[in-house]
Amino acid sequence: QKYGKTAGLKKEIDLFGALVTTFQSKALMSLFFGMTDLKKNPQKSLARKVGKMAIIGTGLMGQGIASVSTAICDTILMKDVKLDDAARGMKEIWKGLEKKAKSGAIVEFDRDVQYGKLIACDDYSLFKNTDLVIEAVFEDLNVKQRVLADVEAATDERTIFASNTSAIPIHDIAAGCKRPENVIGMHYFSPVPKMPLLEIITTDKTAPWVTATALDIGIAQGKTCIVVKDGPGFYTTRILAPLLNEAVLLVEEGADSVAIDKAMRQFGYPVGPITLIDEVGIDVGAHVAMGLGKMFAARGMQKLPNEEVYALLGGAPRKKFDAKLIQQRVSMMMINEALICLQEGIISCPRDGDIGAVFGLGFPPFEGGPFRYIDHVGASSIKATLESLEKNYGNRFAPPQILKDIVQGGKKFYEE
Repeated sequence: QKYGKTAGLKKEIDLFGALVTTFQSKALMSLFFGMTDLKKNPQKSLARKVGKMAIIGTGLMGQGIASVSTAICDTILMKDVKLDDAARGMKEIWKGLEKKAKSGAIVEFDRDVQYGKLIACDDYSLFKNTDLVIEAVFEDLNVKQRVLADVEAATDERTIFASNTSAIPIHDIAAGCKRPENVIGMHYFSPVPKMPLLEIITTDKTAPWVTATALDIGIAQGKTCIVVKDGPGFYTTRILAPLLNEAVLLVEEGADSVAIDKAMRQFGYPVGPITLIDEVGIDVGAHVAMGLGKMFAARGMQKLPNEEVYALLGGAPRKKFDAKLIQQRVSMMMINEALICLQEGIISCPRDGDIGAVFGLGFPPFEGGPFRYIDHVGASSIKATLESLEKNYGNRFAPPQILKDIVQGGKKFYEE
């Protein structure tokens, strides 16, 4: 008001111009355009309609998957060991639909129609002509294999079997099954209605139409989908595990857990790694780590969590660690593993790696993801940091060949 509208608009233009050219602005725009690209199904012509879906396991994950599917499927079977458990799961879905109706997101008619698509069951008698079965049972290989065998016995070649496992290799789940070409991974993130990412995992036997259909469903559910190759931990869990492992190693060395979390929040993560371990559950983390331990052991990493952490958290002497060192050690473990995943072909491109890390794991969005971050800081600088950490803390920090090649060629992951 003091200088007039014209002066105010000019000031806005100057400030906007300065902001829009920053790295952070470009990083966020890159994520937006990446998400936009991934909202399209490049294999759309191969996808088949999913009218009837079944979800096995009606706990938190099963409920979430059902809640994002009621608007896009005709029928959804909610199968659990006991009918009462399935009914309880449906009750929670009703609460979510009721909340949407009260907020005006949907009308009461749609609430009732969507809820009417749900059918509780405790056996496989209704599974005939089911197009897609998603299992969300306990993270145990034997349990998942039994579920797959039961589903195959109750369905035919039209039925896709998708596992919501977060770490067990899909080819292990499909070992010995009758139709491995119909088996795929659909790794949702909790809470399902709020988390935007869906990680779709394919084996060397997964049929193209199965992948295309999984993509179609994920996009219709409102998810940003990345397709990754099968392996222990796939992409997201695989790059998260070393980060959490390093945080636990810092605790073992005497670092204060609160200081670790604070340092990583300052780096840009929404929650610190120690808090995340508590939220996931140490027992769950240890169970997942058993499947990743052999792979990481060869590169000098310990399993997560080390049993000694229980005693250490109970009052071992704490030491003061520099926040920057904490950030380097913890973040570089994820970044290094992301590089190795690209090198091994687990992810097909840096874009998918960045989208997965940001929207699945909370990597700071203003950094654009691990690969955009490397481009920003400089590949040579990242390599030097890793080499320094390797010298001081072990070969788990050894820079992979893909990073060495990028440095030698003077290239970037994003050539703009």
